[in-house]
Amino acid sequence: MKTKIFLFMGILAGLALPSAVLAATLSLSPSSGSVASGQTVSVTVFVSSSDHAMNAVSGVVSFPTDKLEAVSVSKASSIATLWVQEPSFSNSAGTVSFEGVAPNPGFTGTSGKVVTITFRGKAEGVAKLSFASGSVLANDGKGTELYSGSNGTTITIGGFVPSPVPVTPRESAPAPSAQKGVTITSPTHPDQSKSYADRSPQFVWTLPAGATEVRTLIDESPNATPSVRYTPPISKKTVEDLSDGIYYFSVQVRTGEGWGAVSRFQVTIDTTLPEEEPVLADIHPPQISEYTETLLMGEPLKINGTTYPNAVVDITVSKDGSPMLSKNVRSDSAGAFGAVVPERLWPGAYTFTARVTDSVGVQSAETGPYAVTVRFYFFTDAIAFILNYFFIMLSLLVAVGLIAAAGIWSWFTLLRMTRVLQKESIEAQSMLHRSFKVLRGDLAEHIKKLHKARKSRTLTEEELEFLEQFGNDLSEAEQIIAKEVADISAPKRKRRLSKMPRR
Repeated sequence: MKTKIFLFMGILAGLALPSAVLAATLSLSPSSGSVASGQTVSVTVFVSSSDHAMNAVSGVVSFPTDKLEAVSVSKASSIATLWVQEPSFSNSAGTVSFEGVAPNPGFTGTSGKVVTITFRGKAEGVAKLSFASGSVLANDGKGTELYSGSNGTTITIGGFVPSPVPVTPRESAPAPSAQKGVTITSPTHPDQSKSYADRSPQFVWTLPAGATEVRTLIDESPNATPSVRYTPPISKKTVEDLSDGIYYFSVQVRTGEGWGAVSRFQVTIDTTLPEEEPVLADIHPPQISEYTETLLMGEPLKINGTTYPNAVVDITVSKDGSPMLSKNVRSDSAGAFGAVVPERLWPGAYTFTARVTDSVGVQSAETGPYAVTVRFYFFTDAIAFILNYFFIMLSLLVAVGLIAAAGIWSWFTLLRMTRVLQKESIEAQSMLHRSFKVLRGDLAEHIKKLHKARKSRTLTEEELEFLEQFGNDLSEAEQIIAKEVADISAPKRKRRLSKMPRR
């Protein structure tokens, strides 16, 4: 029995639980509001998709054209960073259209900001705003439709005029003037409808003739009065370390005719921009902090600067406006970089420019050209040239001299040894002649005695054989010695013969 009860309760619980459905909604905020006729009010479009990641949202907001007119549509701080169709409005049709993409991983959550619409009240009454159409696609690779409904808003337009903002006694409101305001631009945050991750925007404006003073201010209110004074007047200003949000930079210039009109420039800071937003990334050219403006011929060009971390900096060297060589280096983790152009530059005037490509492939514009002059100082460069090559030539000359000295020394040594050998050969020849002459005389005396003894007695066969053999050996030895002495003395005879005049 208990088992059946638990089973029945489980079935009821299962039926009571909501099934997992794909649901996403579009809504207008605030859910209700009011505005005076002639004044403006902002309405924001939000998307909610808490269960599934979405990556595309589109819609058409309709409004009564007799009660409201659209003034602008802002994409600032939107979850959509790529736009298939730029947000637009039509006051004749009474519609505001948008179609944007939130890149991977898409958006999951409630109150994802899409666009902000600014309306101006036209006539008293109640204006109902609603979605004429809507679409929210899932980030599932198939584009599954998540849209399940929408919530509109109601704006009440009244005939009252809001009271003016009180002015503090310390700073009076600027007196009306017929002078026009200045035009403000921003080289770092140029598009007022876009969001930027850079927290330090720079603003630039042109001072009119006769300007004596400038007042500036940056504030979250679009109606704030500039109060920070600069004398003498400035024409640019950088605001550091702003937090995320929408700001309005205002400028007012004073001339001899009085204070001019207040000029304003909107800037949106959003440091949470996704990495997949390279199109909206604010890419500045590299900052050149140091370089060698004047070089001697043969010296390398050295360039130092700062840019984005781990980015590639391309440097192009030009002459007479025509690029001639380029070099690229990578910045370190702090954004610092140093480049050395080792190619030899001949004397003359050169320029170089630099551009950066960040880690996601976005490339900046080129910097302005930097001038470089290569000089040739005759005396100093000539001395340097001579010193550079003198030691090389001296080394070669010393090597050749040593080889020549070694050859001459060898030749004289050989000549001296030849002369000594010739002298010794002559002495040996003379000594041999003398020794052989003495030997021959002694032998001849001995032979003579043998012949004399032969008259008194008969010589033995051995004595006769010795006498005959000894004579032959003596003659043969004399011929061999004479030949060897002649061979030793032959070079000397040839030289003597070569010196004799020919007939």
